[in-house]
Amino acid sequence: MDSVGLQHLFLIKSWRQLGGVAIFLGLGCGASAPSDGLGLDPAKVRTVDRNWINGKSIVVAPTPPPLPPGGEIGDTSGVVGHWFVNRGGTRLVLLLEQQSGQLIGSLRPEGSRDVAQLIDHVTWDSEHGQLRFRVEDEGKVFFYAVDVVEGTMTGRYAFALGGRSGPADWASNSGHLMAWRRESFDADLVPRVFDIVIDDGRFVRLRLDRNESDPLVIEGELKVKATTAKGSDGELPAQPIVVRHWDGEQIAFDLPNGTARQRFTGSVKGRHIDGTLVEDRTGLVTNFAGTRANVLSYGLRVRTGESRLAWQERVRRILYHLMMAGNPAPLATVATVAERPLSPADRIGSDRDDDAVNRSPEYGLSDVVFEHTLPNPYGTEPIVRRSHGLLAVPTTPPPAGGYGLVLAVNGHGGSAQLLLDASDPYYWYGDAYARRGYVVLALDISHRPLNETGGIYWDPADGDSPETGNHAHPSIAAPGLDSDWSDDGERVWDAMRAIDFLLTRPSGNPNRIIVTGLSMGAEVTEIVGALDPRVTTVVPAGAPPDLSLMPLHGNHPCWKWTHGDATEFVEMSDYLALTAPRHVVLESGKTDYTYSSYSLPYVVEKENAWRARTAYGDDAANFVHYLHPGGHQYRVGDSSDDSPTPAYIQVPQLIAPPGARPRSIDWKTNGETVSLDQTLFDYLAR
Repeated sequence: MDSVGLQHLFLIKSWRQLGGVAIFLGLGCGASAPSDGLGLDPAKVRTVDRNWINGKSIVVAPTPPPLPPGGEIGDTSGVVGHWFVNRGGTRLVLLLEQQSGQLIGSLRPEGSRDVAQLIDHVTWDSEHGQLRFRVEDEGKVFFYAVDVVEGTMTGRYAFALGGRSGPADWASNSGHLMAWRRESFDADLVPRVFDIVIDDGRFVRLRLDRNESDPLVIEGELKVKATTAKGSDGELPAQPIVVRHWDGEQIAFDLPNGTARQRFTGSVKGRHIDGTLVEDRTGLVTNFAGTRANVLSYGLRVRTGESRLAWQERVRRILYHLMMAGNPAPLATVATVAERPLSPADRIGSDRDDDAVNRSPEYGLSDVVFEHTLPNPYGTEPIVRRSHGLLAVPTTPPPAGGYGLVLAVNGHGGSAQLLLDASDPYYWYGDAYARRGYVVLALDISHRPLNETGGIYWDPADGDSPETGNHAHPSIAAPGLDSDWSDDGERVWDAMRAIDFLLTRPSGNPNRIIVTGLSMGAEVTEIVGALDPRVTTVVPAGAPPDLSLMPLHGNHPCWKWTHGDATEFVEMSDYLALTAPRHVVLESGKTDYTYSSYSLPYVVEKENAWRARTAYGDDAANFVHYLHPGGHQYRVGDSSDDSPTPAYIQVPQLIAPPGARPRSIDWKTNGETVSLDQTLFDYLAR
């Protein structure tokens, strides 16, 4: 048994004086400042009253020293403006302005005619992007402490009754918020995405961008996702629209419909859109309304390499912020490696198409237990994160350049053990890579304990496969607080730390790092490829192609963010766009109804692939859509018991709309494929 330790540096957040009371900037109580354990300095509280909130005794200071209206603010260019706030499901609008060298502002319920509540005691640390302010509302004092990154905001709020010094109990009486700033995302008219509900029952997504040939022309598409909120019945391929007018506030566009057309006219205010549509043939008028979506969208047109890189770097910083608390480096990582005997396979699964019967498992197997120590932004006690994997290392000599490195992750109901089980019908692909001479780290990916899910989901109760060792994974959280992270943020962080470990392996090739997974594992695969530029190739199989369809289709909601709306910010095609120009092999089955109820379910994946491939531009050959004839399964395209002749990678014959206007959608519904005359492993070996 050996141990590998990886040390990292971390800068602990500083203390700051707010209204004469020392409050830790991360909203917790640290040992380095005088405190009664509730965030108050007893020496500065003249009168102490006892009140009760949620059944807990708290300390408030009803008569503190007068507080100044604000502090040093520095550069305010990244924070002044209109912020659309999601505070635990309550929508608010925060307006921040600079006046006489100070930040002032107001907070009001979105869409309300009530008078906005003025904020006070505003502090803004422009160097670290930390904003603090206070709001009095109906006898309560709300304290906000948020971090700002690239026009987005996350953080916590807490309240006290009548107090002016600070909340007493951040653990019990606090919640989370997430926001984005209009001025950061509306500088140009496009790209724009809206999720809209039409009064006739249709749920649709509207996308706008510039014409590829003439940037002065705005064009777009409208996709009917469903005709009922209880299912995705009625889903249709996205239809091209004719935009008659769009100036950022007023919109008019037509949806051709055979010899008739539907004429949409509406207005945009804040993040909302509403208006009417008129049926040309009948004159029937129907209302519609909706909200912004995918504010981080790459869009529908090719950009220059420089523009793409700038978008990628900015969006990565934002997603680190929104999903994984800034993607902190661990203070230390200990990886304990223990060899285990390779269990002889009783049989090779009949669903495998990787020619496994002719390839012996020439690799050794070890358990790897990771213990990561993370910095605690709310105090001095570090956070511990544990994960587990199985490491397969070839027993054959390494090729020139070293072994390729593979991180394999499971989907729902799977585990690291099943990924290296030759007989498993779904997750055998870890074993397949190991038989081909790759160093494979199969990583357990699971769900949180049910009391830590934030009410987003209520299963699985004990983890994805407790019988094979993949138990529920406790969330990354400071002691006494709930987590700032999303589920996928934690899974992706675990995966990135697993890549750290893979890169320490002897005879490994750092220029051949592959991440792969099925279903939920494919979702994680795409996000890892998006957020970790060290990855050279991603192979997601059966990944969700459209997050906005998931709630309508009844899919498991573990993809959702704990403290915000994922679809308000990003779509799966954007994760793939973040991977450009690196290699993607996107696997989907023609008959996979997992995420779509359309009669030709692959249509939604072809749409997703088209949007993602746009980001590749001249590197489009690096994006392969492997459209196989199966369902929700992993494919290699080599021989199997049922098919002794290799099936090879099959790609759609038509992958993009024709250039003529109006554009036809026939390419989406065309399921014809052509062969690359290569198996997946042939392609990866290039």
